[in-house]
Amino acid sequence: MIKEKYINKISYILLSIALFLCFIIYFYNKFTPETLITPEYVNKIFNKDKVLEINIEISDENFKKLKENALQEEYVVANITINDTTINNVGIRAKGNSSLQQVSSSDSDRFSFKVNFSEYISDQNLYGLEKLVLNNMIGDTTYMKEYLSYDLIEFLGVNTPAYAFANIKINNNDWGLYLAIETLEEDFLERYYGKDYGNLYKPESNKIGDNKDKLKSPPNNKNDNKPIFQNNTYNNNFQPLNNSNTNNTFQPPNDINKKTSSMPNSPPNMINNKETALVYIDDNTSSYSKIFDSVVTKGLTEVDKNNFIKMIKSLNTGENIEKYINVDEVLRYFAANTFLVNLDSYAGSMKHNYYLYEENGIFEILPWDFNLSFGTFQINDASKVVNFPIDTPVTDSMENSPLISSLLNIEEYKNLYHSYLNDIVNNYVNNRYFENKINYLNELIYEYVKNDKTSFYTLDEYILGIENLLIFANDRAKSIYLQLNNIQPSTEYGTLETTLNLDALGHMPNDKNKEFNKNNNQNIKNNIENKIKSPNINLNNKINTLILLKILLYFLLIIISLIYVFLYKNKRFNI
Repeated sequence: MIKEKYINKISYILLSIALFLCFIIYFYNKFTPETLITPEYVNKIFNKDKVLEINIEISDENFKKLKENALQEEYVVANITINDTTINNVGIRAKGNSSLQQVSSSDSDRFSFKVNFSEYISDQNLYGLEKLVLNNMIGDTTYMKEYLSYDLIEFLGVNTPAYAFANIKINNNDWGLYLAIETLEEDFLERYYGKDYGNLYKPESNKIGDNKDKLKSPPNNKNDNKPIFQNNTYNNNFQPLNNSNTNNTFQPPNDINKKTSSMPNSPPNMINNKETALVYIDDNTSSYSKIFDSVVTKGLTEVDKNNFIKMIKSLNTGENIEKYINVDEVLRYFAANTFLVNLDSYAGSMKHNYYLYEENGIFEILPWDFNLSFGTFQINDASKVVNFPIDTPVTDSMENSPLISSLLNIEEYKNLYHSYLNDIVNNYVNNRYFENKINYLNELIYEYVKNDKTSFYTLDEYILGIENLLIFANDRAKSIYLQLNNIQPSTEYGTLETTLNLDALGHMPNDKNKEFNKNNNQNIKNNIENKIKSPNINLNNKINTLILLKILLYFLLIIISLIYVFLYKNKRFNI
């Protein structure tokens, strides 16, 4: 028997051990990254090797209401079947900004849609997904600009929404080929940042009315009628670079000189957008109401607002930038955006179509809306698109674009940004990945494009558009190579010649009375062969192997607590 005088000492020791284990578990939970597991919907809905089959069942009355009130972006009820799974009583509405206005003022009913599975039934979802958008391909003859843009951004390691082509039917009637995209809301945030995600903003300088939704295998080579797209229309002066060789041996064409035209100019009638441009105004939170009103997540605090002001102030002063900005992520985003000459974004005068994510006071930029990438917004000159300067990659002033200008003012960051541009040139374009990807996608969607009943463009326009996508990529890669090697200017437009037909890539229609109907076409040339499936480039989610240890610690804590209670009650030990 143990004397009773030792019982208190032993009890204190056991209690101390229990408290120590509680301390360990608390800090383990606080500082151990949450296990991130790819949700089921990523593979079941956004399978990039297949075209989704979506049927929207909607009453005539509700579809009429959706169309007539499209600009108000009000949900109506519908049932939706995705592949073989039907979800009833979902919310669906028109979506967009300028594209929505264009369709509303035309003779077309081909709206982009936003689908909310939980609009009418709380927590209803499909494989864990609560919302998705269906983009209508307006402004894109190729059907691929947005898909390829996300593919490039994903290639550079930036967190990217899931996406896949979708064949839409309405009440079992063929409607058209769309691009389905994961929304940057709860599901996206949990997928990349865990359940304790931070704050998400969607700055908009001029918006119709989004942000209504606050947060609570390779195909067979069978069809010989499909065209195959190759680099044979390119200027042969440009030689692909070897991936394994960082010493580039490219010799510039003899007709290239170093004289340049003027820098990018601000478009006329540029709107007042200091807030969405992230320009520092002062330390008053009221000066940034447009930003704070754009928050997508709930529960914005004064601390959060002050974190935002500290971030833009650091961009203004150039001090402690890494304390407030995820520099590497932002540079990766802008390297992709610069290659794509995507000006319907932060890089353009409107300073929109991007998200800001903040966690623990550190901000990063997230991608959104690329249907007018590949130089098809604001610049109507193919030469300027190809020669778009990499070190002043905006169409307004660099002073009005501190998120990129402040970083490029620091040589270390500028060199890192250049390394990502060089990676795109060597490992995305010149190794034929981009060409192979286009041919793979063409094989995947060609029949859908050919039979698209509501398409904005003809099949001939699609084929011509694809050919010019390849010209864009080749000539843009050439221009960036020359800029990186100081053969062409990097802060002003260069003089590299191009055969790019910019209009062939599509743009926003301006004719309000234009008929958006597809013409039949029987003149399809070129045979399909050698389809190559490009490797999927995915970010791997980490799996925490210490979960079992966590459970054991909790179990041990319970056992020790029970022993303590038993000993305290009986005042003795039997040994």
